[in-house]
Amino acid sequence: MSLRLVALLVPCALLMACSYQNPYITKRQAQRKAAAELRPAALDEGRQAKPVIRAIKRLPLRIYVDAAYERRERNTRRHINDLVEHASEVLQNTLQAKLEIESIRPLPDPVVDNNLDIVVKRLAELDAGTDVAFVLAFVGAHPIMTLSFHELGRAEWIGKHLAMRCLDDVEEQRALASAFDTLSTEARTHLYAERKQHKETAVLLHELGHSLGAMHANDQTDLMHPQYHNTAVRLSPANLTLMHHILEDRAKPDADRNQSELLQHVQAYLTQTDSPDWFAGERDSHLQLIAAALARASAAQQQQAQPSAAQTAEAPPTIDLRGLSDKDKAKFLAIDEHRKEQRVEQAYALVTELADRYKDNAAVQSKACELGMAFRVEPRFIMGYCARMSELSKKPKGH
Repeated sequence: MSLRLVALLVPCALLMACSYQNPYITKRQAQRKAAAELRPAALDEGRQAKPVIRAIKRLPLRIYVDAAYERRERNTRRHINDLVEHASEVLQNTLQAKLEIESIRPLPDPVVDNNLDIVVKRLAELDAGTDVAFVLAFVGAHPIMTLSFHELGRAEWIGKHLAMRCLDDVEEQRALASAFDTLSTEARTHLYAERKQHKETAVLLHELGHSLGAMHANDQTDLMHPQYHNTAVRLSPANLTLMHHILEDRAKPDADRNQSELLQHVQAYLTQTDSPDWFAGERDSHLQLIAAALARASAAQQQQAQPSAAQTAEAPPTIDLRGLSDKDKAKFLAIDEHRKEQRVEQAYALVTELADRYKDNAAVQSKACELGMAFRVEPRFIMGYCARMSELSKKPKGH
């Protein structure tokens, strides 16, 4: 080959080498970019709008852990301590409130259930929490991978009792290993650990938010959005103000707390506020629940203030079941028996069946509203029953 030809080919070869891209390198670059997008945002970015609270509120938290959680989480107590500390940092930045673990105790097996509503209900029966701000149960993982906060945790709205699942997600670990095969094992492990910590903290903050009155938000960067997202970093100003009302009450000793007075404060705030941050309709459903709770409290106070022979008699007060067939009257009476025996689904199925059939019967509508709240049913499902109960209670007896 002539020197002239060599001189012509060498630059061409170099040019081709420069323009050629190794497929592995291209794949690795793409995976690194995708992994970066999966990394969670820093929760401390939620430190913007702060309600004016002068002193740090100390919120004692009693924790129960079931055997399934213990099996999935190594160093359970250290893990829980770290999780509570991360959540507490966000509460300090936004509400100037600090979580303090009072104790970590084993959760009795009879309390454990795949239905978190039942877990919360039984937790309340196990421990009233009169000496703490929150009672929290950690239970086993969900059987399938989910991003729904509703499936990962549950809390009483303006109540002390919460439940949260183990988030040690084997399926996510496998998915990361498959999707990011060019990343080192260490890099994948670190990514999973970051996501898990953020997700756990977000779930805990979401449920603490509900416990302190917060409502679901529209924005996926908001910790009160119904679905978990790795961009969640903040609590909206409207929810922070609402949480502040309950926080002031929750920090008091139980003997100094007045539930009716608290509900009236929350009712006044919700009546005056309709934030675009909140899910449409949820504010109205909560106002209906508050009105129903206040109506029941008022009726109970009147009954106590006006003792009568009927109150001291052994027989229970008469329930007006006019209009119900004999078969449906038997169903109504069976509701309380199902509830007593912890047959929640059967009790709620019966009461909703009757409530949908007898919309003009105050006793049936009242029972549907009462059980819906007792079983922590989402407000939108029981709002109609509570509203009808309230309207029917205003009608003169005999109409």
